[in-house]
Amino acid sequence: MSSRIPFRFGLSAFLLSFVIGSGASAQETSENQEDAPFIEDTSELSEKSKEELRDEGFVFGADANLSTSSTATLVALIAGLPIHGIGHLWIDDSRTGNTLLIAEGISIATMAAAGTYIWLDSGSSSASGWMSSVFELGLSSFAIGYLLDVIGTVQGVDREFTLNTRNSQRYTAEAGYGFLSTEEIPTRHLLNFGLGADFGAFYTKLDATSDIEVASLSGSLLLGTRFLRLRPQSFVFVEAKGEVFGFREAGPFWRSTVEGRLGGSLDMGTFFTQLNQVAVGFWVGYGQDFLRFEEDFAVDFEGGSAFLTQQAFIHFNATENLNIFFGHGRHPSWYIPAVNRLVGTTDVEIRYRTNFGRLKVGATIGSGLGLSIGGQMGF
Repeated sequence: MSSRIPFRFGLSAFLLSFVIGSGASAQETSENQEDAPFIEDTSELSEKSKEELRDEGFVFGADANLSTSSTATLVALIAGLPIHGIGHLWIDDSRTGNTLLIAEGISIATMAAAGTYIWLDSGSSSASGWMSSVFELGLSSFAIGYLLDVIGTVQGVDREFTLNTRNSQRYTAEAGYGFLSTEEIPTRHLLNFGLGADFGAFYTKLDATSDIEVASLSGSLLLGTRFLRLRPQSFVFVEAKGEVFGFREAGPFWRSTVEGRLGGSLDMGTFFTQLNQVAVGFWVGYGQDFLRFEEDFAVDFEGGSAFLTQQAFIHFNATENLNIFFGHGRHPSWYIPAVNRLVGTTDVEIRYRTNFGRLKVGATIGSGLGLSIGGQMGF
């Protein structure tokens, strides 16, 4: 209990000092306005530049709005981490602010319940693995709530986001370079190639990744369908994924994986106008690994394992050409040559659209660090 008191005191002190500082600023502004020069002949205004008038103490409406927006963004970035929605409350959007605050409480309760179960169980039962997924779900919901508060505050209540361009191309071809470093595998340099097709209701993607230095190869095929599509970013989806991974260093083996997923995506503009084209979603999956070691070339069902996967995500366009994706969940680390490879993973991807295609930059943090950069052509 005593360790929480300094935190609360520190937070309260921060907010209090912020309010006092804001009040002082407001008072100073009021005094400046009282001391502002008085012009009897308004024709003098046409002879003065905007910079000259600002230097003499005049306050323009755009300047005041910019100052308010900057303050609200700062509040959302700092105070919004422990108190979701405070940025929206600052700009008088109580509906969004209160909703994010309630969602934060649910996320914390989810993490607390799952964490307590794992601690009491001490990992002695298989249920601890399932509860780990629940904990990651609470954590991802917490992170997305914070991001919604920040980007919604930056956007303001009178503007909407530009068109979400993440899945706007029917056919795509991409190639890229990846760097990976984990505890199990030292530095790896990877090459990736992919082909995709998206027809709206149906989509598919084929990926192949090869290690530059080690004889290893990974290939995957994803098939998906969308239905109940109320908006371009609001739908339910079902996916089936198959993957084959071959590793030829110590203990060479082949691993085949099949997985089914069910999820949904929601355009937040359905409920909050300023968050139009901001997509928030979640999927849960169930998969099975099958291992084949080169010593006997037999499928070892006992060596394989079933697993539960999940991810929560958010993506939106920061500008007309810049799309940002953030996701967090618990799923197999695809390049780790181990049977127990479920890890909590955070994925960030930025896509920038040019006249010649798209530049993709990504980062994955889980059981190690992965970085990637590549290009995508689409039509």
